[in-house]
Amino acid sequence: MYGPATAKQTSFPCLLDGCTQVCSSAGDLMRHQQSLRHKAPEHPCLACGHAFTRPDALKRHLNAKTACKKGHQAALAKGGDISD
Repeated sequence: MYGPATAKQTSFPCLLDGCTQVCSSAGDLMRHQQSLRHKAPEHPCLACGHAFTRPDALKRHLNAKTACKKGHQAALAKGGDISD
């Protein structure tokens, strides 16, 4: 009735640059590989200059810092350079 049991992968080791991190899901591994350890920040706040490796981190920063959000939006409106 049922096919042979297949083992579900429960650990996802990072294989980049000799890293020893082991994640519990493929999504966690992808997020880890976008971290500062493996990737340079590409998403800057155009108000304060702080840079983030992931766009969601920049979004959290802007939502938490009202002055940065206003400054960032103003810079974008003036044609600020951003990859998002």
